[in-house]
Amino acid sequence: MIEKPYKILLGLESKFKSNLEQSLVQNEDCLDRLFIKSRAISEIGFILKEIDGIRKDQIEIINIFDEIFADIITSIYFAGSALDKPAQMVLRRVLEMGVAIVFLWDLPHMFYAWKKHDQDLNFNEMLKHLTDKGYLSYLNDCISFNETSQFLRAEELQKIYRKLSNTIHGKISTFETNLKDRFQHNKSDWSDHLSLVEKVLDEIINVLLKRFDVTSNLNEKIPAFGKLNGGKV
Repeated sequence: MIEKPYKILLGLESKFKSNLEQSLVQNEDCLDRLFIKSRAISEIGFILKEIDGIRKDQIEIINIFDEIFADIITSIYFAGSALDKPAQMVLRRVLEMGVAIVFLWDLPHMFYAWKKHDQDLNFNEMLKHLTDKGYLSYLNDCISFNETSQFLRAEELQKIYRKLSNTIHGKISTFETNLKDRFQHNKSDWSDHLSLVEKVLDEIINVLLKRFDVTSNLNEKIPAFGKLNGGKV
């Protein structure tokens, strides 16, 4: 007799709950750091909202900060439940949106093309723009950023993005249904995902704090963040 769909789904819920309970008793220090850094990203948005003379499009861009926060927590939750592939898919969205904040902030026409005309944002094109000599010269005049310095680590971002994209594009090497312990808690997978989440958070926070002069305010708002590596990532 074929089992009813609701029984199958309730059985999965019980299984995923058990996975999550096992995950949450491991890597507690790492989880604490991830939640502090996630809150820091959200708080940057609140700080920017108080800037005088902020443009209408920039006010809308600030909404991305809370979306990133929600997606990070969702990604961690999925991974803790042993839903590794959904966790990685959501994390790629986090990486894209984190880079998009800075890309769109200084290009209002691209924001409106994205919002009003369904123009997709290309990750590699965003990185190319943010490492362009002309853009770095603009930052030098705008926020006194040393244009010979590294604004973001494009190669590292591309490496992470490629890894996460392989999951979305369904590469055979990423199939979970082929695994013997599929959808079961795995200590190594859980630790690996948390490490990847932290890499993404660090890269995003790094570029946000270089573009926006909010480090002092952020450390004041979230002292725990200030204590992490002296407020630097």
